[in-house]
Amino acid sequence: MPASLPGDSTRKIVDKIYDIVKEGPGLLENYDQEILDVLKEINLHQSLKTDKQRIEKIVTEESKSYFEFLKIKGNKDLLDTETMQRCNEAVDAIKNNSVACNLLGLIKHEMENIDIFNEIPLQSDLVDAYPFGMKGIVDNIKVEYDTKTVHINDLKTTGKTIVDFEDSIEYFNYWIQAAMYERLVREAFKDLLTQDWKIQFHFIVVDKYNQVYSFEISSATMMIWQERLETKLNEFKWHYTEKKYALPYLFATSQIIL
Repeated sequence: MPASLPGDSTRKIVDKIYDIVKEGPGLLENYDQEILDVLKEINLHQSLKTDKQRIEKIVTEESKSYFEFLKIKGNKDLLDTETMQRCNEAVDAIKNNSVACNLLGLIKHEMENIDIFNEIPLQSDLVDAYPFGMKGIVDNIKVEYDTKTVHINDLKTTGKTIVDFEDSIEYFNYWIQAAMYERLVREAFKDLLTQDWKIQFHFIVVDKYNQVYSFEISSATMMIWQERLETKLNEFKWHYTEKKYALPYLFATSQIIL
């Protein structure tokens, strides 16, 4: 990051300029017209008498330095030292947990008959019932041919403790993600998943103390989540078909009386 950053409003304008010219960015001071257009769009510095004064408000040493930083950064996500340290500690915690390592396929056994897929993008058209599809990127899938089990593993970090994770499933709607992933895996592996095969879903959670726990989702719970997902998909279908997105489904289709 530059040693000194421009103010919030100026930084947002520089961000907008970079988004406009990022395919071939030059120097910030070369984009007078783009700067003026953005300022007019957001109605900033319009009280100044001349365009030169408006541009001088934006093109400062700090903003030019920040623009050069954006060019170097590109589409990469930057981590500060503290965040990087937390990430490394979480990785080490998982590596030191034998249950998590086994689920993720990090422990290799001789003659083991398995396939491992990491961050695999999956999609399903849902053409039979819905006018839209479904897609997602699954953290980890472990296919065990000897036990005829497909393990779906979703890694989660939390600022709370593992004791609180059950509440987080509902609060952050992780159950929707789990149900979608299971449906996507069933579609992607449909030629493999005969009646004698099973799917097992786990949330592998690293909490704020770097405690690791693998929450197994029972088939009964997953069945409930799949039924709830079906309800949500029908709500999405209503919004998609009716082209009404201003209110949530319940408010858009009924009168709420308190």
